[in-house]
Amino acid sequence: MAQKKIEIRELKETLSSHLAAVQRGTDFIITENGEPVARLVPIEGEIQDKVQQMLSSGMASWSGQRPSADTPRVPRQGSRMVSDLLTVDRR
Repeated sequence: MAQKKIEIRELKETLSSHLAAVQRGTDFIITENGEPVARLVPIEGEIQDKVQQMLSSGMASWSGQRPSADTPRVPRQGSRMVSDLLTVDRR
């Protein structure tokens, strides 16, 4: 399937529908001010298998909902938390 380009602002506003398109096999090139910055592609093969193994074994879980305020935060390398990075990106 051909890659489609999408501006980061549009992706933020319509993330759910674009993730559904990715699940159906569509690849997106994410751009900022017209310049490519990332690719959004379906998880395939080994990575998807590992995620499924983690979910099946109980090593990881996901309710399908957003984390609540009391959900433990996972540190990233360095001093910034993953949740902080996501919050900054949403602004």
